[in-house]
Amino acid sequence: MVSQDYELEYGTDRLEIHEDAVGHGDTVLIVDDVLATGGTAAATIRLVESCGATVVGLVFLIELEALNGRAALGELPVQSLLSV
Repeated sequence: MVSQDYELEYGTDRLEIHEDAVGHGDTVLIVDDVLATGGTAAATIRLVESCGATVVGLVFLIELEALNGRAALGELPVQSLLSV
């Protein structure tokens, strides 16, 4: 397992994937349900990149614009189906 710890508003959490889930030369599009503060998505980017893969963008079903989560995601392309 490969893991990535990240900060939450109220503590910490950890994401994990199998070592062979992605690797060098792989390109990854991250898809998630909600973009809020961007902490989970940013940790996912770091996790995927630590395995040697390249993140090419992120897609979310809902984006909570007032929380400015895009700021935590760098220059990667981000698409949201619904922004509120």
